[in-house]
Amino acid sequence: MPGSEKALCRLFSHKNGPNLHGFDSRRAHHDEPALLEASRFKAEKRIPLADALIAGLASRLSAVLVHKDSEFEALNGVLDLEALPYKSET
Repeated sequence: MPGSEKALCRLFSHKNGPNLHGFDSRRAHHDEPALLEASRFKAEKRIPLADALIAGLASRLSAVLVHKDSEFEALNGVLDLEALPYKSET
């Protein structure tokens, strides 16, 4: 998708994610390049498999990965991340 016509796809890794109104979201499936990228993230960044799969798909789609999981911070600078406020530990 070229330039300003590129859709912003946000992938949520939190089951009770924020309100999706106003977000351009779409259904996506893992393909071989996304799985290869996920395996690289898993091996190099030592993140959990589920997080690596989410990150691999976000990378493949050039998407902003919106998350509420501090483990994604290992991918800071590798992916376009947008962190939601983390739960406060009491």
